Amino acid sequence: MGFDTTSIASSDTFAALQTGVVEGLAGSTPAGAYLNYRDIIDYYYVYQMSPEVTQIMISEKTLAKLSPEDQKTIVDICRQECANSVNYAKEEDEKYLKLMEDNGIKIVRFTDEEIEMFAEAVRTNVWPQLAKTYGEDFINELLKLYK
Repeated sequence: MGFDTTSIASSDTFAALQTGVVEGLAGSTPAGAYLNYRDIIDYYYVYQMSPEVTQIMISEKTLAKLSPEDQKTIVDICRQECANSVNYAKEEDEKYLKLMEDNGIKIVRFTDEEIEMFAEAVRTNVWPQLAKTYGEDFINELLKLYK
């Protein structure tokens, strides 16, 4: 996205922002920005690039002990909750964007066209570099999902 970046420990981010060692951060959801940095940030740019992932796990051994019907029920519930999480995340984002705005933080939103330009630039320029680490097959599967 054109920024000069460095990685720092999450626990050091507040102090780094507060002292000016870093000028910004990426990867924080609206909730994370509000709850952790609202006292020291002036702007929040809504790039829509920071998903929060909730994991639902069950061991294969435990799942195998259940009846096929119970296995299907668990899988169906997990799929439904994952699908619901998208709407929940949108609501949660809007809630925290409003709270930031109420606290004097300027919220910068981009048009759908601008968001798509950012996304396409990342898919074109960054994902091929990731193929070196994760493999071409993985990246090609991602590209299928987002084309």
